[in-house]
Amino acid sequence: MKLAFATLLFACAAHAQSPVRLAIAGDSTVADYPLTTGQRGWGQFIPEYFNASVKVFNLAKNGRSTKTFLNEGLWAKTLALKPDLVLIQFGHNDSHDPKMPEATNAAGDYSDYLRKFVDEARAVGAVPILVTPVQRRTKVDSLIPYADAMRKVAAEKKTALIDLHRSSGELYRELGPAGAAELAANATDSTHFNEKGARAMAALVMKELPALDARLKANLIESRATLHAWPGTAPQLDGVLSPGEWDDATRFTGVLNWTHTFTPTTDARDLAVTGYVKHDGSRLYFAFDVTDDILYGIDTPRWLPSENPNAHELSPRGYPWFGDEIELLINAANRWTGHEGAAGNGSSWQMVCNLTKSRLHGVGTGGLLEGEPRNKPEAWETYRRWIETGAQQAAAKPKPGGKGYIIEWAVNFDPCLEIEPGKFYSPSLGDRQVGMNIAIGDLDTPAQGTGNFGNFHHEDWFAGDPKLRTELREWGTLWIHAKR
Repeated sequence: MKLAFATLLFACAAHAQSPVRLAIAGDSTVADYPLTTGQRGWGQFIPEYFNASVKVFNLAKNGRSTKTFLNEGLWAKTLALKPDLVLIQFGHNDSHDPKMPEATNAAGDYSDYLRKFVDEARAVGAVPILVTPVQRRTKVDSLIPYADAMRKVAAEKKTALIDLHRSSGELYRELGPAGAAELAANATDSTHFNEKGARAMAALVMKELPALDARLKANLIESRATLHAWPGTAPQLDGVLSPGEWDDATRFTGVLNWTHTFTPTTDARDLAVTGYVKHDGSRLYFAFDVTDDILYGIDTPRWLPSENPNAHELSPRGYPWFGDEIELLINAANRWTGHEGAAGNGSSWQMVCNLTKSRLHGVGTGGLLEGEPRNKPEAWETYRRWIETGAQQAAAKPKPGGKGYIIEWAVNFDPCLEIEPGKFYSPSLGDRQVGMNIAIGDLDTPAQGTGNFGNFHHEDWFAGDPKLRTELREWGTLWIHAKR
């Protein structure tokens, strides 16, 4: 909401303090991969654990050992980033046949390179953290000498150590051969990971990392707001919560404990919500039972904000969120690179359901509208197409006795939950974690919103910092479960 006017101000506030810079040096088990491939490295998922005050730089690269990472200038690039901390995992390629150019001796040059990394990181003011090489899923573990050597260097240099070799081995034994195989990049690969495996390794690293540095611990998204969508029956989208219709859904409430962008909500009689979420195997369903003491355009005139006399124009010039409204934001890919917001396509989007205007029925009747980034033509056209084809549907109605409204909302998995390019969520993919945020906008009288943008009274968010809540990394989590 209010993105076009507020982004610059919020961005300046967000960057007023320099973020903690965390660099990662490593090999193919750590590296980033394009979404078009099935392979992932654990370093790819470390950013998801931190808020906007931590910036992660993953310089890990396929095929590199301590020797080649140094000789090819990648270590110099790492230091040039002026990191505050550096995670260092090597060993896989160091353990290759001694005749190979990348190979090193565990007790010899491998240990020497690690010492060099530790000393040079400290010399530029960075905290080095050694990470023992993640185990291979093989009967013979050729990485033991390298993990042992790294432990010795850590003790010698009094350097923090994350023993991923130990913890990954424990996880494999717990899962058993069949379970461990589900983490593999492919059926014949005993080293590399698919997304499930890389996320599991990242989780092992993160069990230990925050305790090693107070700055990281202070910026964890430790209490990321989370909802769970379980399979259920399809509701009737009529703006009426019929008896039993949502009994098989997850129930949640707000907004006193949500993030407040404008005037904080302190009285549930002023603004509150009981929400529901579920899916039927092909569509995601939300319902919102909103308590609102004053309904804009129903209990009040349809007054306009001084910022935009065209607020009710159903075009990118208008304000789709101007009125009493719910915004639903989904990051189906559940990834981000920095401080970006919704892309405006199936991978990430931000849509609006307004109580008193809609794309299909015009001003006066509630329903779906194109959300942010509405000034991006391709996003606007995507949203409009979703509404007009029924890829997303919603019904919004005032409660019969006033003092609130009901919204019921359906989202097709295809095309609206694009977890990878051209690949949409389905229960056959198992349980899935997607990014999600929800906003409730409350417009009353101009006087009640004095001092706020657009004279909004309240704008409350399920997750995120008040100034950064539209950034993907600030959103909460929605788990879509394939089975009950």
